[in-house]
Amino acid sequence: MQARSCARSGPLTPAARPAGPGQTPSQREPVYRRAALANLLNPKAASIQLTLVPQFVDPAGPVGGQILALATAHALLMTVWLFGWALLLRRASHLVARPGCRTAAARVGSVVLLALGLRAVAA
Repeated sequence: MQARSCARSGPLTPAARPAGPGQTPSQREPVYRRAALANLLNPKAASIQLTLVPQFVDPAGPVGGQILALATAHALLMTVWLFGWALLLRRASHLVARPGCRTAAARVGSVVLLALGLRAVAA
């Protein structure tokens, strides 16, 4: 249902952005801060870190330094990954903004959700 309402909402023009048309990027910072805080407080992310990181730490060595190195590598990899997605999506945004693309995405999403629902009922 959310995909359908998102598809009907139209392209995200500068005037339609949450910060408003006359605001600078620094005025949109609270949105970024809320998103970063939500990510940091995500219990799923914390549970993954708490279960996976110990598998790669040598208890004979300096544990704090190893965990810091793993966390730094993870942060760098995620930064590169998300930056790559942001660039890709920025370049593809004009394609997605077309009404035909939104309609097709809504239909495909609807079919996938229906198929998943039918599969759940059958199981």
